[in-house]
Amino acid sequence: MPRPERPVPTILIIGASRGLGYAMAAEFLGHGWNVVGTVRGGTRRTPLHDLADTSQGRLEIEVLDINDPPSSTRYTTSCQRDDSTCCS
Repeated sequence: MPRPERPVPTILIIGASRGLGYAMAAEFLGHGWNVVGTVRGGTRRTPLHDLADTSQGRLEIEVLDINDPPSSTRYTTSCQRDDSTCCS
């Protein structure tokens, strides 16, 4: 009897645009996870954007600046409204 498919796990990594956050995003993708990675904003392209280009849709990039309360509130509200995996 075939095993039922398990859902692919998803992780939210805050500050994933470079450094340790980027390395964690790449590692989790390499282990088959879906990744939601946050960047502070702006239109500057980061290494995370390059990784997203090769992740076959398993890496979602969101804008979030945790030092800016309105940004955090917008992100949390949007996440809850969209029933996104980042809040589960």
